Amino acid sequence: MIAVGIILLDAGAQGTHVSNQSIIYAIAPSQRSTINSIYMVCFFTGASIGSLVSGYAFAHYGWNGTCAVGAIFGVATIVPALLWRKAPTQLATVAG
Repeated sequence: MIAVGIILLDAGAQGTHVSNQSIIYAIAPSQRSTINSIYMVCFFTGASIGSLVSGYAFAHYGWNGTCAVGAIFGVATIVPALLWRKAPTQLATVAG
């Protein structure tokens, strides 16, 4: 059962990664290498920080602390995404 979970987690992570790259490449197709470099630095910096914080939480607070870190990171990610999603609509309404 753990192997199935690992395979599903990896497939989801790879799918998200490919989706993110296709979105950022659409921003400036002529600057793909620069955009990819920035994306990868941010991706691995975030992964490193997440590993550090979740490892600290597990060492000091156990599984509950690790789950809390995951929940905090999830909320910290989705709130700006939802706000950003509404912003272009509001700008289009103001401009047009």
